[in-house]
Amino acid sequence: MTLFKYLPPEREEIFSQLSLRLTPPDQLNDPLDCVASMTMPKDLPVLQALFEEETRRMFLEQTGKQPVGSSFDAFRSSCLEARERWIDWALSDLDDHSNLNAGKKLQALLSQLAGVLCFSENADNTLMWSHYAQDHKGYVVGLDSTHHAFHTVSLEPGRPGTLTKVIYSDRRHRIGHTLDDADFGDVSYLFIKSLDWTYEAEWRLILPLTFGRKVGSVVVYDFPPEAIREVIIGYRASPELRQKITALKEKHPLIQVKQARPSSVTFQMILEKMD
Repeated sequence: MTLFKYLPPEREEIFSQLSLRLTPPDQLNDPLDCVASMTMPKDLPVLQALFEEETRRMFLEQTGKQPVGSSFDAFRSSCLEARERWIDWALSDLDDHSNLNAGKKLQALLSQLAGVLCFSENADNTLMWSHYAQDHKGYVVGLDSTHHAFHTVSLEPGRPGTLTKVIYSDRRHRIGHTLDDADFGDVSYLFIKSLDWTYEAEWRLILPLTFGRKVGSVVVYDFPPEAIREVIIGYRASPELRQKITALKEKHPLIQVKQARPSSVTFQMILEKMD
């Protein structure tokens, strides 16, 4: 199956580096994305233990190794600054014990450690061309969903490290009513979104930020050219963007290039192959 990534024209990492941005959950379009329903503890040792548990889980999923020894000690040390920032924020509003606020603080914890790659099943959605490809001035990249680059750790859907189809629901996923019964290993809430987003037909891949490469203020995830099946040019794309896509095709001839154009009869976008 081919999955599609909508991009505005200024997102040029595909052309120069064959990479996509790993977006921390708290920087996604929906500020309430990846927010579970739970109650956040207010005790410092408990918060430290929670971060330690999350660090151990991320190390296991990243390396496939148990969180022991010098390699885990180095990984934990690299997370210490992030731990202090998150704990300070978690304790910043001691009067707010709402489930939503607790869920957002768990989202902030995850955002210090992991990033999200979002894709769609469809390349002809007018709303997505407008919202994510800058009013049809951008482009869409079609990627091979079976490529190993998108199944880095786990082969089990619904776990970080492998592509997983998003579920749309009218209710948040609850991982526990209190700390005692909270299941912090339950990460299914990361793949559940509001029904309002159904039109996106989304799949997502969640990876440790350490899987990526720091470029300025963002982290990008590299993948090989054989993972790219096609590039679709927006019907309002500039000549400069078209030239960059043509150059990408010349460098990697197996990539198919298509042109998107609006139908004169329906509101559907038509995708035409280019020679």
